[in-house]
Amino acid sequence: MQYRTIGSIRGPLSVVQDVSGVGWDETARVTLQSGEVRHGTVLEVDRGLAVVVVLEGTSGVRLDTARIALSGAPMQIPVGEAGSGAPATDAASRSTAAIDGLATLVRGQKLPIFSVGGLPHLAIAAQIAVQAHVEGEPFAIVFVALGLPHADVHAVRAILERRAQLDDLALFVNTADDPVVERIVTPRVALTVAEYLAFEQHRHVLVVLADLTNYCEACARSPRRAARSPADAATPGTCAATSRRCWSAPGG
Repeated sequence: MQYRTIGSIRGPLSVVQDVSGVGWDETARVTLQSGEVRHGTVLEVDRGLAVVVVLEGTSGVRLDTARIALSGAPMQIPVGEAGSGAPATDAASRSTAAIDGLATLVRGQKLPIFSVGGLPHLAIAAQIAVQAHVEGEPFAIVFVALGLPHADVHAVRAILERRAQLDDLALFVNTADDPVVERIVTPRVALTVAEYLAFEQHRHVLVVLADLTNYCEACARSPRRAARSPADAATPGTCAATSRRCWSAPGG
């Protein structure tokens, strides 16, 4: 359904009037008078109004000429077989010593790497991805870079190059200069791929997310949160709840 009823614009948010049958998280295509197409997603719906966040920003979007087409479906990502896997034990060997005292990562375990500026936490996370494996079982790695400077992305890519040669690595990159909304969406897309690999291709999957600090900061700055009242936006549990919904569900 296409609408020409943009009532107001605030930052990356556009309020579309007189909508019907619209749901949360629907994807949107915003067409400018010049023919340029931008992408967005529905954040809120209330009494014929839909709040759409435009991922590329609303600069140059005019109320009287822009058109917004709502897809009626959430964001989707095409997935398919990208490599071969061998026939799991409950553990993935990682060959990185002295991490929480264990020699293996147990299936279903969530392992945080606590660090401060100047320590090689990204290198450790990437090295875990490079060396992790499950003996005699189908296995895959999903590595998610969140809000990293380009220099760090280059370093991570260099470390993961060896893993990529095994054709069992999916890499998702969100850099520090990408839109905040993309930083929130990226881990959800990555976890969707991880669920496909686990439940459709019957692989064991190790997901590495770095750096979650950047993800949490993005939650605090997100347009969805900005659209709420100051009291609601300041609730400490808001970001924690978003994080739990994001990565606590896959694999139980």
